[in-house]
Amino acid sequence: MSIDPFKIEAIDWRPSTANEIKSYYKGVFPLTWKTLPEYLRKSSPVEYAFAFLRPIKTINFLEKDFVRRGNKRYNLEDLRNLVLDFKKYDPSEEIIIENSQVTGFYFSLKTNNGWLLAFDIDSKDVAMAGLCEHHSGVKPDADEKEIAAWQHMIKRIPPVHPKDSEGYLYCFNCIQMAVNKAFEARKIMVEWGFAPENIHVYYSGQGAHIHVLEDESWQYQKETRSFIIKMLSNAGIPLDSKVSADERRVLRFIGSLHAGVNRRVQEINRPSDLEKILSKPNWVNNDR
Repeated sequence: MSIDPFKIEAIDWRPSTANEIKSYYKGVFPLTWKTLPEYLRKSSPVEYAFAFLRPIKTINFLEKDFVRRGNKRYNLEDLRNLVLDFKKYDPSEEIIIENSQVTGFYFSLKTNNGWLLAFDIDSKDVAMAGLCEHHSGVKPDADEKEIAAWQHMIKRIPPVHPKDSEGYLYCFNCIQMAVNKAFEARKIMVEWGFAPENIHVYYSGQGAHIHVLEDESWQYQKETRSFIIKMLSNAGIPLDSKVSADERRVLRFIGSLHAGVNRRVQEINRPSDLEKILSKPNWVNNDR
């Protein structure tokens, strides 16, 4: 399916405010915990990662806008505290002298159970590949002028960024195409023999993630993953290949808030589920 980006009346498709982020993690995030898959709820990722509204400053006068922290067997309360006040609850010995609001919350694909087989389909990659009917893609040999002209065109198709000088390098239909491609990938893997109940598709905020939970897939090594990536890419699935082939990679935590667009990361069961999420924030008033 496709959608007309000009007919999507998106409410608050914009970066979340600091107050909205705090409100989300205080009131909504705990409600998502019971719906998490076991490998997240039982705190099995070996690392978590955090992105910030502005770089944090440390006692060594370093500035960091993204940090990783080893898992200390965090529970729900531990993780929520970190997101709400990273400076106060950060367990590392690194001394932070200025706090900053966490805007992105991630988990590592490497877990105590093995290496999660996961795929990332970003709407920007869909746009660049020309898979959306509302704009052409970027040619591999495009020069800077051609790329700039393409970016200008993309920024004029909804969603339009609140700041006139900026813009999103995708349209709403690009996100729909990313979700469609995620379900295509799911269908292909089922044809290969993967159990459908072990392949989950998530709306990631600006695209789609796929988590594969076959028992044996947790033990797949880089060579097997690279082969799967190649097969899916040959079938027209625009994957970010680096995510699936690198165990150090992180993905947005299910149930976290994508503060770049004010939307919650959540599982979706069919491509048509997306339009409602695009139209309004999918966490305000507990979806009522």
